[in-house]
Amino acid sequence: MEKIKKISKGVLNFLILSKWEQFTLVGILLILFCSKPIFANEAYFYENLTGESRTEFLKTARTLNVSTFMYGYTFKVNCRGKWNGFKFDTSISSKPHVLAKWSSIRDEDKATVIKTINSLC
Repeated sequence: MEKIKKISKGVLNFLILSKWEQFTLVGILLILFCSKPIFANEAYFYENLTGESRTEFLKTARTLNVSTFMYGYTFKVNCRGKWNGFKFDTSISSKPHVLAKWSSIRDEDKATVIKTINSLC
């Protein structure tokens, strides 16, 4: 019985924290659990491809429509692949490749567009 009292007293002393210790503990918990990093997945955007490269890219590209709150966008996308010189090799897994002007996407929509493209691929 004495051991149980000593253990429970030790646990209670551990749990009793000063105001600043509680503040620090709450801050640490908020940082760990509530500040999940907000980031967009990645994608490669191409604005100015040469005619030959553009033709090669479009052979295997598919059209994706992405809608945000107020705007809709249409992109030609290769969900996988890698450039091998002027050839686009789709046998290699990678980030999505998008044929679009990056500057044509509103700044507020860029993260949503990239996340949506990655989820559709």
